[in-house]
This record gives sequence, C-alpha cells and structure tokens, in this order.
Amino acid sequence: MRAAPSTVSPLITVRDVHFVYPAGGGVGTPALAGLDLDIAPGECLAIIGGNGSGKSTLAKHLNALLLPTAGEVRVDGRDPEGAWLARQRVGMVFEHPDNQIVAAIVEEDVAFGCENLGLPSAEIRARVDRALRVVGLEQLRRHPPHQLSGGQKQRVAIAGVLAMRPRCLVLDEATSMLDPLGQQEVMEIAFRLCRDESLALVLITHAMEEAARADRIVVLAQGRIVLQGSPAEVFAREDELRRLRLEPPELVRLGRALARDGVAVPPGALTIDPLVEALIAGP
Repeated sequence: MRAAPSTVSPLITVRDVHFVYPAGGGVGTPALAGLDLDIAPGECLAIIGGNGSGKSTLAKHLNALLLPTAGEVRVDGRDPEGAWLARQRVGMVFEHPDNQIVAAIVEEDVAFGCENLGLPSAEIRARVDRALRVVGLEQLRRHPPHQLSGGQKQRVAIAGVLAMRPRCLVLDEATSMLDPLGQQEVMEIAFRLCRDESLALVLITHAMEEAARADRIVVLAQGRIVLQGSPAEVFAREDELRRLRLEPPELVRLGRALARDGVAVPPGALTIDPLVEALIAGP
C-alpha cells in the first residue's frame, strides 16, 4: 500500500453525514453525527472504534446499503441515490461468510453479481475466471461453498466482489469469525489487491494488528471521528485510545516496554523487524 497523494480527487466523499436508526413511535437512535471523510483511490484506510461507535453504519453508507438521514455520500463524484451504481463501485464483504453464499457451486456464486448486471455470458466467464485466479480458488470452482473453510468462503465473497470490477473493497469485520490461518489468507489477498490492483481498501476492524498495516487510521466514537492519521501517529496517542477502550497492537506495546528498558527502538515501529534489530544492537 501507499499513502495516496493529497492532489488526487477522492474516490468517496462523506460530508456532514448524520444517520438515525428509526424507532417505532419514538425518538430514533443516532449512529452518525456530522461525519466528514475522504477516501482516495488506492488508499488502505482502517476504521476502528468501540462497539456502537458507528463503524459498520458508516461502512453501509459507502455503497448505499444505508442512506444518510442528513448530509451526503458521493462515490466517483456522484450521489449514490441510484444504489446499484454505488454497489458496483464499492463492494462489501461482511463478518459471517455463510450469510453471503447464494449459490450451490463456487463459480456460480462468484458469477451472481455479474448476471444481475446482465453481462454477456462470455464476459461473465472471463470475469469469474480472473476473480477466482486472483483469490487462488481456481481449483475449487466446482466445489459446493458449504464444504469450504471460513477463510475460503470469505475468498469466494471477495471474488464475487472483484467480478463486479469495483474501485473500492470494504471488509466489515470480515476476519473476526475466522481462525488465524483464515484471517491471514483473507488479509493477504486484501492488501495485495490494494497494492497491485489499485483498489481502495476500507477495513472495519477490531484487530489492531490489521489496522497497523493500513495507510491511514480513522478512530470513531459516538458517530464522530475523534482521531485520525498514520498508524504510527494514531497508536502514539495511547492515553486517548485507552479512554476509548482501545489498545495499540501488541508489538507497539512491546516496543514501548523495550524503550523504557533502554533499548533504542525506532520511533513509530509497528512490525517485528525493527524491534529485533534494536535488540541485536543493544542499549
């Protein structure tokens, strides 16, 4: 991934967005409160926050699964009142892979969105072939999805999104139900797509280790952005994160503990390699 240049026009703009979940006969529940956000083409953005902070509500606004109570969201400079256009541009993968399976065979599931677009059969076949190749599931194309592992099911979901040729991929807690191997499979594919295919990648996550690999982190609380910046900048605000009941990644905490013991840890170290080098170098 790379930090997107500030001169690039945003792929998605969120302006003064409010959203209230309706309540029968009473006052609704506010979920977003005047939120502003730009997402650039090819950027990897992690959105973190505690339960009820508005993360998933914001995610559903990015492809018009929800529409703002007030304010606006634009995708490719367009108001996505025509929700189908937004869902072509912004694909989503959710937490529970079984809830996303719609067909009895992997390749049919991947083709589902393209068929709804009314594309010619040859075009659908080419898109499905490429999507399965990108996520490494070519050999399982004729398998029933229910026989796959959780990580493989999420890769099927990602392939179905890729076949639609989106410009942005949103993973809404997409690894939270997976074992460590499945988490690694899904995230490696997502980061590779961001890097090699120039897809914008939005990670809605509780996993700080995933957020640490993003270009930028946005922290939500009560439907507002309360912190944002590079991973090193955000995780340096440890006291503020703890007030929000969030913890920096374990490697960041380890680096600070080593620094307190006199090890010359590089500022903003987020991965294991600089910590190992610092330990080898000694105090």
